[in-house]
Amino acid sequence: GQGTKTPNQPKQVRMVWSNQDKNLFFEALNECGKDFEGIVNYLNTKKRRKDSNSEHALKVKDVRHLYYQFNQKVAKYLHFSDEVKKEAQELYALINYGEMRKKVPFQNKKYFHKLKDLVYKGFTTIREKGRNIRIKTPSCRALRKLNQLEEWQEEIKLPPRIDVVLKPATVDAWGRVQSLAQNPRVKISVTLQKRLSTLLQLLQQKWRHQDVRLVERINNLKTASASITSKASRQKAQHELELCARMATEGGTNDTESAKVLRFTAPKETIIHRPMINLSEFLSSYSICLNSY
Repeated sequence: GQGTKTPNQPKQVRMVWSNQDKNLFFEALNECGKDFEGIVNYLNTKKRRKDSNSEHALKVKDVRHLYYQFNQKVAKYLHFSDEVKKEAQELYALINYGEMRKKVPFQNKKYFHKLKDLVYKGFTTIREKGRNIRIKTPSCRALRKLNQLEEWQEEIKLPPRIDVVLKPATVDAWGRVQSLAQNPRVKISVTLQKRLSTLLQLLQQKWRHQDVRLVERINNLKTASASITSKASRQKAQHELELCARMATEGGTNDTESAKVLRFTAPKETIIHRPMINLSEFLSSYSICLNSY
């Protein structure tokens, strides 16, 4: 009769999922959402990377079957408003279930009532073996897409290094650095972690006036000669000290030079935007839980 199988029809063999494969399924679900084709590609790529000789490729029907198998298992513990789309119900249920599954043994039925808290509030706490385990709704790509949150949250890519370019602001500034036989135009590549104050201190030291250098040298020689025990070395230091002191007297050291401070400023035509922080841009588990959907 109709519906009966002929002896030649092969019996469909259901895919047996290992615990490791199931973990990978939830990882793929967090990334792809309810895109069975995408999940299959994700899983097969991961499996090939792990074992290049593996000939067993997962099929869309295998993934679809597991998806609805888990959904059936979880759905009876959750009740959604009719306003929540079917796909959103399934993804919120399964993604949060997958997160709990990583942290606690789900053989224990008592944990299922905590799933509702996790779905609606974005977090829950479970007591397991004498300790409290806090579980949060993952800020995964599938839920971000569902909530239409900004794409910048995927990953903010910043360069590892930046170029700092410095030019003299005035003719006097140019002449001052040039007189020290230094290049007034500076281009330096630094890491993002480098503080601007460090660069400022470096150039302040490098571009010291001759008068300032001379005074520093005299002070260093005075300190050093006081601790020298060798007679010859002490005489040499004393001779250099007298020479530097004579140069300072003849040149007439300018005390105002040591008071001059190097300053950085942006070019006049530069538009400077004050940095703004929008707290709503920072994702939390609550901002992605069902109550926020």
